[in-house]
Amino acid sequence: MSLNRFCAICCSQMYRRHWSPKISKYLLAIIFLFALAIAVPILWHSVCFRLSEVRTPFGQGQHKIVGPVFMEISTQKIYYNITKMFAISHLAFLLFAYPLMCRRIRQMNLKQRSHRVEVRMCYAIILLSIANLLFAIYLITWEILSRRHAELSPIAEWSLLMIVDFYDLNSPYGLIITSKIILNKYLL
Repeated sequence: MSLNRFCAICCSQMYRRHWSPKISKYLLAIIFLFALAIAVPILWHSVCFRLSEVRTPFGQGQHKIVGPVFMEISTQKIYYNITKMFAISHLAFLLFAYPLMCRRIRQMNLKQRSHRVEVRMCYAIILLSIANLLFAIYLITWEILSRRHAELSPIAEWSLLMIVDFYDLNSPYGLIITSKIILNKYLL
């Protein structure tokens, strides 16, 4: 969706001529197959639950079951790195795309002299930029914590997967705000 919106705003002539529902379906099919190729092998790897002991300042121990996690450390590292690569590449694209989109929206609305539309469209982009910044801070924080405190690494890997899913669910919200404006401006 981010790529679609970026093309609609920044490359409107190309978007109008070449982008069609058929191209969108092909692009979604490629993304689905890529995600499936990464996710399906997980089903054949063994997982286990880890028992970790947490010590309180008073010397008492508390047992905590963490999991499921991969039994093989190499598998765990591979999938954790793939998830990080996905998140970092997505954030890098958005870091590049959002300023260009804001500049294009500003140019578009200088011609129309309608600042209301500009504020509404930039609001969604700024909202997503803040979400991306918080997501990047989360990634960096967990990376540092899981390297310094080995007992936190199982929590880090599963919380990373959950936050990626949560982010993917919330990302379209900001794009939906601009949908009507984009459709009216470029497609109709």
